[in-house]
Amino acid sequence: MRNPLTKVAPASNTRAQLENTDWARRFKVDAPASYRQGIDLAMQPGLRVFFRHTDKNGEPMWAICVEEAPDFWMDAFEKRLEAVALCKAMGWRVVRA
Repeated sequence: MRNPLTKVAPASNTRAQLENTDWARRFKVDAPASYRQGIDLAMQPGLRVFFRHTDKNGEPMWAICVEEAPDFWMDAFEKRLEAVALCKAMGWRVVRA
């Protein structure tokens, strides 16, 4: 299990700082075609996200979805608490879907 709090930066930091986080590096490897959009979204102050429990990738996961683009995942974790921790560390505002 990865630690969701390792080297993350809230959206108030610079783009370069955000791109240098473990979250951004993982995102770039896991979803290279969506990387730019993910970084742009993460840079938004007060980004609003919600959790969706899904098995779309073959195993149960808690996806962190963007309110303005509900099908866009910022990340996904086996445990909801991991998703909550990342959102808190990144400064993303969790809302109900």
